Amino acid sequence: MPSHWGHKDLNIVSASSPTGTQFLQAVGCAEAWLRYSSIEGIADKEQLIRGDEVVLCTTGEGTTSEGEFWEALNTATNLKLPVVFLVEDNGYAISVPVEVNTPGGSISKLLTGFPGLYIEEVDGCDVVASFEVLTRAVDHARARKGPALVHAHVIRPYSHSLSDDEIHYRPPAEREADTRKDPLARFPKYLLEQGIATQDELDRITREVEEEVRVAADVALASPQPATDTVYNYVYSPDVDPTSEQFDTEDDPHFVGDPTTMVDLLNICLRDEMARDPRIVLFGEDVADCSREKNLGDVKGKGG
Repeated sequence: MPSHWGHKDLNIVSASSPTGTQFLQAVGCAEAWLRYSSIEGIADKEQLIRGDEVVLCTTGEGTTSEGEFWEALNTATNLKLPVVFLVEDNGYAISVPVEVNTPGGSISKLLTGFPGLYIEEVDGCDVVASFEVLTRAVDHARARKGPALVHAHVIRPYSHSLSDDEIHYRPPAEREADTRKDPLARFPKYLLEQGIATQDELDRITREVEEEVRVAADVALASPQPATDTVYNYVYSPDVDPTSEQFDTEDDPHFVGDPTTMVDLLNICLRDEMARDPRIVLFGEDVADCSREKNLGDVKGKGG
């Protein structure tokens, strides 16, 4: 989504990740920039590539224990991709405290061995400090120095979900301390103390936001539910019937060419498509002919 960050144009793809899968999608967005910028023969490359694009990938500290997070970090640091990982650490993965979920209790300290990964820790409830840290992280990624990770310590002012009741595992003193850190209470006080805004201006902003939310909720509630016959939209082709006679080959199969295997056919299909479209990239382990290009003249390769 186009935005403005420090008076510079910033295109951000935000990948909030409850399960970890979006980590790989976000890194894929960043790698697409890398491939597009280096592959010849892409007609619209100049229109699609912008030198200041950054991918923002947000998560909680709990999801950093999932494999996709580490896979994404591996790829982002290896390729020096312009990704900013924002870890919003509220201290709990639902009811699991961070010191149980993360060795040593700090994801940013665990990552100090990743070469080229820019890391900063910040009080995520401090609006000004958060802006400054994230600006530095974005500048690092925008300069193509590699990925950045911001470890923001935030609060969770209520239970994780409707099925979770935090009073069973969080003592009252801890929850009261979070209330005192709430940026929705702290930041207006800062604006008043610095003379940046008046109480009347803050009250007007509050009323405008409440009205905007109310109108959006009213529109959503008044919107009609989708018809039941739309359940198959965008699931199957609207033009091709896979149960039609043209797909029925069990009784009268037609083969051409020499007998082969499904693996061979898949490789042929991939080879043909990658030759046809330079934008297609096969990403995986043990799929390249030989990753060290200087050796290609001496070895046959196995990826095909």
